[in-house]
Amino acid sequence: METRELELLIELRAGQASGRNRRVRKALKLSQEWVGAQVGVAAVTICTYESGRRSPRGQVAISYAKLLRQLERQAAAAGLDLSLQEQTTTGTAP
Repeated sequence: METRELELLIELRAGQASGRNRRVRKALKLSQEWVGAQVGVAAVTICTYESGRRSPRGQVAISYAKLLRQLERQAAAAGLDLSLQEQTTTGTAP
């Protein structure tokens, strides 16, 4: 595994632990279905990644990390808020 891929995996795991991966997706109003299709997994798999119940591995992890990095750049360019405070209407985390 190349150093660049290791850096991507570290970034991916940190985003998973902090909830940043989900915030990026939601800030761009993307569905788990869409993200899953881009990575080659089912929407339920993206859900398990975002919740921390599973972590992606192998080439899926690399593809997911690359996609999230790209999406994060898009969100930043659009001036979208990726702060820790998620906005909910019910007061519970999504």
